[in-house]
Amino acid sequence: MEQEIENIVELIGEQLKNLESKLKKVGDRRTQIKIPEGLIGTANTHRRFIPFIIDDDLQSNIAYHLMLDRILYWFLKRFGVYLTIEQMLIKIAIVNIGNIIESVILHLAKRLRPEQVQIGFYRRLTNMVKRKIWNQKSEEKQVGFHKGKTILIKEKIIKRSIKKDLEWVWGIRCKQHLESLKKKEYEIYERKDYIKAQNIWNEFSDQLLEAGKKKKLVMKDGLWNLFDD
Repeated sequence: MEQEIENIVELIGEQLKNLESKLKKVGDRRTQIKIPEGLIGTANTHRRFIPFIIDDDLQSNIAYHLMLDRILYWFLKRFGVYLTIEQMLIKIAIVNIGNIIESVILHLAKRLRPEQVQIGFYRRLTNMVKRKIWNQKSEEKQVGFHKGKTILIKEKIIKRSIKKDLEWVWGIRCKQHLESLKKKEYEIYERKDYIKAQNIWNEFSDQLLEAGKKKKLVMKDGLWNLFDD
């Protein structure tokens, strides 16, 4: 079986190389290779695993990014990409997970502490200038990733033990802003980092599901009870 798999992999590689060569001769036209069915899952499948998001639009958008995670995972696992491009794909995958985690944290913090809703910086600045209330106290009332995480811990929605892991993912997520990077991103990211980020997301979502089972967190009707043992 192992030798058969190796033979198939070698054949696919050669056929892809041959395909690229022929396509370039005819103008490099667009050609789509079908991804195996069931690999990514539907948006509805992923929605079922995030019942702690009660906003329909946000739940769908997170589901779409979970689908993206599946395709990135598959690509990195099945294709021989190395060195710089491999690291950039890993970074994109971790940033994607970081954005998912951030959106979940802010959504839940908004529900638990609606008086401390995060709004965009420029909108916040405009409001403060108009009202002549630009001061540190006004800024401190806003909830971002770190304060949102603290709210979830204080409300016993997630465990304090996951705090550092969430901050680790967030640190990489913030590196999507290229102008703020202090050095070139070379030989920084490894595949094990991506697996770590996936495990953190799984642990984080499991804790949220557990909070729903204990009635600490309202779940979307018709979804959360699907996870009962």
